[in-house]
Amino acid sequence: MREEQIGECRLILGDCREVLPTLGKVDAVVTDPPYGVREDDWDNMDPIEFARFSMQWMALAHPLAPELATFCTQDSAIIPLARMLYPRVRQLLWHKPPGSQYPGGREARTWFTYEPILHCYTPSSWSVVEAKSPDVGRILKAARETAGMSRTGVDIAVRGKKTGLCFRWEEGACLPTAEQIIALQTLLPLGQDFLDAFESACAEREKTKERHCAKSSEEAAGYGDVFSHRTVTNGSHPCEKPVPLLQNILESIGSNWNRVVDPFMGSGSTAVACIRLGRGFIGIERDQTHFATACRRIEQVYRQPDLFREPPAPKPEQLVLA
Repeated sequence: MREEQIGECRLILGDCREVLPTLGKVDAVVTDPPYGVREDDWDNMDPIEFARFSMQWMALAHPLAPELATFCTQDSAIIPLARMLYPRVRQLLWHKPPGSQYPGGREARTWFTYEPILHCYTPSSWSVVEAKSPDVGRILKAARETAGMSRTGVDIAVRGKKTGLCFRWEEGACLPTAEQIIALQTLLPLGQDFLDAFESACAEREKTKERHCAKSSEEAAGYGDVFSHRTVTNGSHPCEKPVPLLQNILESIGSNWNRVVDPFMGSGSTAVACIRLGRGFIGIERDQTHFATACRRIEQVYRQPDLFREPPAPKPEQLVLA
């Protein structure tokens, strides 16, 4: 196993099934894995072997990040496997405009025109809406213990019944409402430090909402379920994806992904997209030739960012599928 650090990109030569367990938490896994349809050594697998391989890398990637964005074929074993691992699986489409599709027979025409992109995630019922606040919880717990009250007693006094809400407040999982704050102040010895912590947590909550929501209806309309981008011809990798497409993915569903890992880095297109958007990147590639290509490409982007820049990524066309 070999490792290179180029700017904000950590590049690892090795098998992702060996490397993934050694990594820490990231915001998302973004990748273009083997499809099991080509005759290349890295892709030539029978259906059972492909399903086993896909489950291995997906099961190892799942604990690292709450979200996964992966390319696949329309009948890929990756789709049911994703539904086993993630509560939510949303299917997006990469549309390849006329004249840019890969050549293929009639039975492959649909796949070569539209290629699925799976967005897999675990919905968080309060982490997006509610800012976690350990400070509020810590101060509240100390005040409750000073007053000699139990969590159940606080629940009943504030809500009229046992709800478990006091436990969630003290764990920092959610915040009390303004009305609940008033009720808590009449019960417990809460001072200005509690109000300051609550105000800070509310401000962080608003920042969280802003990160997860489009800034305007115009911005929201710029991204749909279909991304229209031409394929890469004469690329450094036989399955190279266009950088503008990857930038659109990172800017839309991945607007809050600050650190991304790609278990199948290939020639480094995802890394280039991350560099241009100021995101941290970890890439894994087991093929020495492709790894060397990715390293050279990333170094070039850092040295001469404009020389190798594709035109600005257009907002994808809004297409209606018949």
